Amino acid sequence: MPHLVIESSENIESEIIESIHLEVASQETVNIESLKTRFILCQAAFEANFSESNSNHVAITLKLLEGRSDELKRTMANNILSKAKSLIRDRQLSVEVIDLGIYAK
Repeated sequence: MPHLVIESSENIESEIIESIHLEVASQETVNIESLKTRFILCQAAFEANFSESNSNHVAITLKLLEGRSDELKRTMANNILSKAKSLIRDRQLSVEVIDLGIYAK
């Protein structure tokens, strides 16, 4: 079930997205068979003074079903961030791990 969403105002090579996908799949309690990853190329990005800019930020969000400890989610976030930093240079990176509330498919 985990959903991995990578958002950027600049394109990211599919090999990098796949590497981050596999990093998430290697995390405790994640089954690669249920992991879904998507990349969103943002049309516009705003930072700081709210004027449109050439943002160099990459936001990575991992959405999980409830039940994992905060410690495990923190470990997952740090592992994903480390992997992303090794692959994506000269960009600001952030990783957020969130619990989904009600989820239906």
